[in-house]
Amino acid sequence: MDGFAGNAPAHLEDPDQSASAEDDQDAERKIPNSGRVRFGAFEANLRTRKLYRGNEVVRLQEKPFQVLTALLERAGSVVTREEIRARVWPDDDYLDFDGNLNTALNKLRRALGDLREQPAFIRTIPRTGYLFIAPVAVLPEEVAAESSVELSEPTAPIPPPEKTMETSAVAEARHSAVRWTYLALGVLLCGLGALTLRFLWPYSSWASRPVTGRAVLLVLPIESPGGDSSSADFADGLSDALITRMSGVNSKDLGVIARTTAAQYRNAHKTAEQIGRELHVDYLLEGTVRRDAQRERVFLWLVRTSDQAPVWAETYDRGAQGALSAEDEISAHVAEILGAKFFGGTAGAALQPAGLNPEAREDYLRGRYFWNRLAASDLEKALSLYQSAIRKEPAYAEAYVGVAETYAMLADQTVRVPEQMFRAAREAAQTALEHDPALSEAHAVLGAVAWQYDHDWARADAEFARAIHLSPSDATARQWHGDYLAALGRFAEANREMEAAHQLDPLSRVITTDQGYTYYLARDYSRAVTAFRAALELDPSFYGAHIYLAWTRMQQGNGKEAAEEWSSLMDLRHSPSELSDSFRRAAAKGDTKAMNRWILERQLKRRETGYSSAWRIATGYAALGEKDKAFEWMEKAIEEHDPEIARLRVDPMMDPLRSDPRFQDFLARLNLR
Repeated sequence: MDGFAGNAPAHLEDPDQSASAEDDQDAERKIPNSGRVRFGAFEANLRTRKLYRGNEVVRLQEKPFQVLTALLERAGSVVTREEIRARVWPDDDYLDFDGNLNTALNKLRRALGDLREQPAFIRTIPRTGYLFIAPVAVLPEEVAAESSVELSEPTAPIPPPEKTMETSAVAEARHSAVRWTYLALGVLLCGLGALTLRFLWPYSSWASRPVTGRAVLLVLPIESPGGDSSSADFADGLSDALITRMSGVNSKDLGVIARTTAAQYRNAHKTAEQIGRELHVDYLLEGTVRRDAQRERVFLWLVRTSDQAPVWAETYDRGAQGALSAEDEISAHVAEILGAKFFGGTAGAALQPAGLNPEAREDYLRGRYFWNRLAASDLEKALSLYQSAIRKEPAYAEAYVGVAETYAMLADQTVRVPEQMFRAAREAAQTALEHDPALSEAHAVLGAVAWQYDHDWARADAEFARAIHLSPSDATARQWHGDYLAALGRFAEANREMEAAHQLDPLSRVITTDQGYTYYLARDYSRAVTAFRAALELDPSFYGAHIYLAWTRMQQGNGKEAAEEWSSLMDLRHSPSELSDSFRRAAAKGDTKAMNRWILERQLKRRETGYSSAWRIATGYAALGEKDKAFEWMEKAIEEHDPEIARLRVDPMMDPLRSDPRFQDFLARLNLR
């Protein structure tokens, strides 16, 4: 692969083979023969519980030494916090285990002169346990503990010369005397081999067998503890790149959770097992970015949630390489390795342009942030940032996609005149595909424009099929495809797509709300209410869930609860008190007809000074039984390409008009008959 010389990191032999099985049985066995091991400048006698540096005894208390023993006996393998507790504090049920373990580790690290941030001996695996990473050699019986033989100073693994993305891979240590000795020699050879390999630290995959069945992966936001803003930006960009790359690995065997859900687990302080239960994910891909002098080192590891076991890890050195180039190279390599080892595929996502303007990239990432918030004001900010990115980088395909998605959302929310927004969305999506034909998001936008603007249902179906083929883990594409299917009344298919989108982005308030809206269109009001409430649990202030819940209550004839939702919505939007009081007077008796009248009057008033959805005005007249007025405003909705009219076949608000012959004419004009 371009940018990486040498082979991928070595992995362990199949644990089902007999030799490995013997080793697994001996995992807890004491170090053989003398019970004494050497690592770096230190020698530990596990029988006498003494630690030496040269001829000097290093003072180390009992508990820290027991922790050291546990790590040495499993050097090269992760020892979980639970395993340490069972071994070192087995009978103390009421102690502050976390505090005591941290104290013991701090004392042990001080004795070894080890740094948590840049370890030479003990590496922390967040939320899981610890890994002893230094070469360990078992001393033969005849070497005395008081030997005057000088020991070498502790050193980190041998770094390569000035190259980027360089790491070294060392196979996991085994637990018999012969293998301990061979490992010490092997590590030395691997350190020398690092001059030609593109790997830098000794910690590669421990479990190499691919998963069976479809797995789900969550890429947690990469952390940059203590880093400056550039490190944080690099970490965020790398997180996005990893999600994109892993989404292209193998859709049959791997689903990747979307960015919006992943972002909500930043600094979550939850175990891998907890996250696995909450999101029904099988693996977590985690990492940190740490600055070391003029370099930034990226530590990445893959954790299996069922048992919190790290199954792969690697360290990368960014060096003097630009952020975008590093993001691309790291993410491409990770996707290639994990795809081949665990998920039965290879990476398929496109590289970012090599010379991409860093300022354009920053504008793009900020645009994504505001777009994911989806409020009208945030969409306007996102649009401005995407356009700024394009001015700085005219061939930036992803920024054009961002513009297209934003225009599509502004049209869907009827914030601006839909006809103008849909035309602009289509133009931006087509431009994006000119620069990168494999962008699934651009095809999804074209699908949305086809059915909501052109009412070309066959073309919309083809565009969505193309989008999902290119990126089966694109939650938004599946959500929009579900909207399209629901508009056609294909509710079973729509529900399946919405559920697929929800599985890919389970904490998305928008997708959860859209699930409820699909139930609403199908007249399954009880399930719609459940979904809207779930969305409000994710975000109690989310406008869409409140307004759809209010509509649902009105369709159920539950005026009292509908009035409560409308009132809550006005409070959340800080509506003027006179407006809120006016509504409460109209809704005092829970009369849905009075509420519809009040809402219609507000929409007509907005229409006098700006844009207001013609479709919503038509539904208001329909609810009041004023059919002629309703059809008059439906005509305006068609003229203005109001996206909501594309749901004419299924919208419950239009039920009062269905028996009128004019209704069938409108269906025919929308290609819905």
